[in-house]
Amino acid sequence: MIKKILGGIIVLGVIGAVIGGGSDDTTTTTSAPVQETSRCENAPSELLNTISEGDGFQLKNGKAVKSSAFAQAYYVSAEFTNSGNLGIDGEVGTWLVAGELNDYSYIEGVGGYGEEYSSWGSNITDKQGSAYDDGYSESRDCVK
Repeated sequence: MIKKILGGIIVLGVIGAVIGGGSDDTTTTTSAPVQETSRCENAPSELLNTISEGDGFQLKNGKAVKSSAFAQAYYVSAEFTNSGNLGIDGEVGTWLVAGELNDYSYIEGVGGYGEEYSSWGSNITDKQGSAYDDGYSESRDCVK
């Protein structure tokens, strides 16, 4: 009889442990949240001035992201300001800049505003950049 009682207690103990009635001494480990590193860099004001020179607007909050689609190029996005009759204040334009941000060899407007309102995009027939390239969307996200 005692064997049956002890057997029943053991069975109930095992069932309780499986269901969740185990010890409160269980330690739980949690991993630290993964920190994503931002690819955003500040675009030099001299570069923003060069891009906007003579086009009837100014640029602010310029951000650059190095593109893996090219050997050495960045996508640079910035917010239009002081656009007067163009009416594009607050919109974001994007340009492909080849070379270093302080020593570039090529600038091309990419996407709607970069191509339409910038002299760096409207006359280029052999486009190098695309809105689908690595760095394009990321640079725009940095500005927003």
